[in-house]
Amino acid sequence: MTKFKCKNCSKSFVRNVGDINRGRTKYCSRDCYLDNKKKNSTIRANRVQRLGRKQCQQCATTKSTSEFYKSKQTKDGYSSYCGQCKMVANKISDNKRLNKNRDMWWIR
Repeated sequence: MTKFKCKNCSKSFVRNVGDINRGRTKYCSRDCYLDNKKKNSTIRANRVQRLGRKQCQQCATTKSTSEFYKSKQTKDGYSSYCGQCKMVANKISDNKRLNKNRDMWWIR
């Protein structure tokens, strides 16, 4: 058995071979893992608000937050895609839906 130090609470703990092989060696418990995840997402959201810039997940460019739609579902308050990428994604989604239900949309 190997002893590890928890990344969140700095408590030492022991993991069995199966956990080590699966890469579960950073946290002593699931609670510590979730605590650390919550802390990191809050830090990331504060950085976006402080800098006023965010990276688009689709085109991977950093843009001003004014180019992103507002979203209540994210911690930083802005959507993941910039306005241009969001419009392209919406057009693709609309076309898929229209092509799938083409018979419903055409009046005979």
